Amino acid sequence: MENISFKQIKNRILRTGQVPWRTIEWFQPPGLKQISKEKFAKLKASIVENDFLQPFNVWDEDGKIWILDGHHRKRAMEELEAEGYAIPETLPANFIDCRTRREAAKLVIVYSAIYADMTKKGLADFITTEGLDLEDLKLTVDIPQFDFGNMAIPDGKDGPEEYEELKPYEKTHILLSFPPRLLITLQPLLTQIIAVEGVEMEQGSN
Repeated sequence: MENISFKQIKNRILRTGQVPWRTIEWFQPPGLKQISKEKFAKLKASIVENDFLQPFNVWDEDGKIWILDGHHRKRAMEELEAEGYAIPETLPANFIDCRTRREAAKLVIVYSAIYADMTKKGLADFITTEGLDLEDLKLTVDIPQFDFGNMAIPDGKDGPEEYEELKPYEKTHILLSFPPRLLITLQPLLTQIIAVEGVEMEQGSN
């Protein structure tokens, strides 16, 4: 009988357990990712507001535990603890199956990938439908494609088109209005303008 091989998605999370978060090591090298002071402040504010929500992803290399994902959360909590916040001795982490350091390094990049983008309309609808506080989100959330600081939730009176992103005009229209008697005087200037590549002129009268 012919052997049939099947493709398989494996579970690489070996276990989820508590780790002494202060002693886990940074795997990510300095300079790989940057976080601005403003975004780091939002991260700290989010932890204060929402507590610790997302387990670290770690690799246990013969007893030495490396952070694959959660580097800046660790740093944020270190600063919060120095500011007087009480943080548990241990926090949850997913222990990831990595056979080599190279595999672990690849996952640092994988965990940094963002595959789905929020839409402006979808985000505004969700905030409105669920009664979320936009001002609170501005202080604690960072979504790269949106400027939360300048975002406003539409009231819905003008229909869905108010969510559309502004698009650049393909052409800029300029209206010149002058009495017919000046046409001869202005003609040399108009000739120079329409000689520019891409410029078109429509003439009318009233």
